[in-house]
Amino acid sequence: MVLPRLLKALTRYSLIRIELEKCYSIHRMVQEVLRDGMDDTMRQQWLERAVEALNQVFPSGDFETWQHCKRLVTHVQTIECHFTQLTHPAVSSGRLLNAAGYYLHDQGRYSEAEPLYLRSLSIREQQLGEQHPDVASSLNNLVGLYQSQGRYAEAEPLYLRALAILFDRLGKTHPNTQTVWRNFLYFLQQVIQAGQTTQLSDHPWTQALLRQIEEQSGE
Repeated sequence: MVLPRLLKALTRYSLIRIELEKCYSIHRMVQEVLRDGMDDTMRQQWLERAVEALNQVFPSGDFETWQHCKRLVTHVQTIECHFTQLTHPAVSSGRLLNAAGYYLHDQGRYSEAEPLYLRSLSIREQQLGEQHPDVASSLNNLVGLYQSQGRYAEAEPLYLRALAILFDRLGKTHPNTQTVWRNFLYFLQQVIQAGQTTQLSDHPWTQALLRQIEEQSGE
């Protein structure tokens, strides 16, 4: 009973306000006062707690979770701007940023998705190592974003890197490896259809698959 009375009093004095979906927001001036009263250590601790809390509730980003994502994604974007304050960001923050980026990507909000994908990739490389399968997952989502924008020259080397990681760490027959391999084949088909094969490198995998696709289409 104490909490409802406290929230009611804070609302009466406009220190907080009730939003849709039974959420509360804190007045911006109150936020500034709270931030100004924190030293660097406390500010980092609160940032870490906010990241962990959001990670616990932020869904996968798939279609059926879009309404939930819509309510939370602005909080993720706000926190992302302060990630440079974290000396050792938690691995869970990589998952949070990747999921939020995936939602924004599906919404066609490409310029907003990219910094989240890039930050997720950086955190996973730092915390898990550059050859971890989760790094390949971040790469796969990032190249999908570039592919959606026709940024083929940027996408190809990231596909190749993701595949190299997955072949080495999970093997050719692992479902994750097979998924990225199929994505790469579709990517090459899209590049051919767009008449943009000159954007691609002379990497053996790329060139062999291009020849295979072109031969099959000519049958």
